[in-house]
Amino acid sequence: MRVSYHNKSYIRPIQVPGSKSITNRLLILKHLFFDNMHIDNASDSTDSLSLRKSLFNQKDGVTKFHVEDGGTTLRFLICYLARTNTASYVTCGSKLFQRPHDDLITTLNNIGFDVEKTRDGFTLNPVDLANISAQWDVDISKSSQFATALLLIAPSLNKPITLSLNGRPVSIGYFDLTVGLMQDLGCSIKRIENSLTILPMEKNAKTLLATVEADWSTISYFVAIARLSNHSLTIQNVNENSLQPDVNILEFAKMIGIDYAFNDSNLILHPTTPYTYPKEIRRDYTNCPDIALTERVICKALGIEITATGTEHLKYKESNRSEVIEQELSKFNQATPELHTHNDHRVAMCLTALSIIKPIQLDDISVVSKSFPDFWQEVSKIGIYLIPDNG
Repeated sequence: MRVSYHNKSYIRPIQVPGSKSITNRLLILKHLFFDNMHIDNASDSTDSLSLRKSLFNQKDGVTKFHVEDGGTTLRFLICYLARTNTASYVTCGSKLFQRPHDDLITTLNNIGFDVEKTRDGFTLNPVDLANISAQWDVDISKSSQFATALLLIAPSLNKPITLSLNGRPVSIGYFDLTVGLMQDLGCSIKRIENSLTILPMEKNAKTLLATVEADWSTISYFVAIARLSNHSLTIQNVNENSLQPDVNILEFAKMIGIDYAFNDSNLILHPTTPYTYPKEIRRDYTNCPDIALTERVICKALGIEITATGTEHLKYKESNRSEVIEQELSKFNQATPELHTHNDHRVAMCLTALSIIKPIQLDDISVVSKSFPDFWQEVSKIGIYLIPDNG
């Protein structure tokens, strides 16, 4: 599909989806503790829809689940099903199955659950929950999601749980986000450095409304578009005090000459023009890996050398992101670069900003649905359009 840009004189406010990370955490908490919780502005990503469907199906007695390629969905669902203590079987796409999960399975079994990795999925067997250990040790050197998935179910056990985080942390901000969210909902969590004590929590029958803030990973693509188009953009439903780690994109925005301001719940991005860009930028993505690709693309477009650290774990994502982004950017000297998404939604969305400089070809535009189904509709407000190959 050809992606092309046509300058617009007037741009309507941009609506980005609710945070996928927050939505998925709220879905688990809803089904464990808050049956009458309504989640407003929930993400309509395929990952969130898959988790929502699986959780409702489990309530209806379904015991076999397939989660396609959603890593968060798989890890959260396995822990949730272990806690519900019913015989279950979970499968996923072959690519996701090859990503790191063994540390989570090992931890669950060490705790006292019974989870078996099979040839193409995961079998969960009932156990005596009275024998579940009160000491949970989890390695967070490959993903913080393992610790997050365990933290979400910990208050549902009828005993205080001590959760110890081991290893050099990766994306720990997402774990911190979970702690804050759970505390806001009434969960008692006491934390001393890398050790947390979680007290039991009863089900709450009250009607609750939880509103999901805009997704900061998604906002990063519009930072790129604002800079390359030199257009001011207004993005709606943004939390100025967000705990999402990818709010760090604002620090980068300043480095490349984008002023920003918050007006009520709107974020206004205003590129300074003209602007003298730095020759080199140094960035650490240990805590915010999802914006690494976006910033690499912007630096390529602006001729800035970027020195990136904390990117080692990007190889565990939907694609080997550090490798594939360099591969695709190397094609940008072509008249109409033919770029591949590698079945990775974030690769597709960050490469789209390059269409402002010159038309590009993308081999798969549908992959964006994993996190932002309305992506093409929103970027069309700015003047980025899809043109069929035979059009």
